[in-house]
Amino acid sequence: MGSQGIQGEQGPVGLQGPGGPTGPQGPAGSDAYVPVGSAILLPLSGPTATPPAAPSAYALMGVFKRERPAGDSSWFAVYVKISP
Repeated sequence: MGSQGIQGEQGPVGLQGPGGPTGPQGPAGSDAYVPVGSAILLPLSGPTATPPAAPSAYALMGVFKRERPAGDSSWFAVYVKISP
């Protein structure tokens, strides 16, 4: 009986098949409860930019500047929820 030869090299990876179909969209979630006094920040282009209109049930409280260690900064309009 003869001896077995050495194993050959592995071949290249084959082509990938097409992606499968997209699944159905899930149901819409309910609106999250946001307590009175909660704040949101909306970005501004600079300190003199006109803040956007306040979202429903929110009041504009002021403009906020966020400083970063690199020396650049970002401006935001601060809104606080005033009614449910």
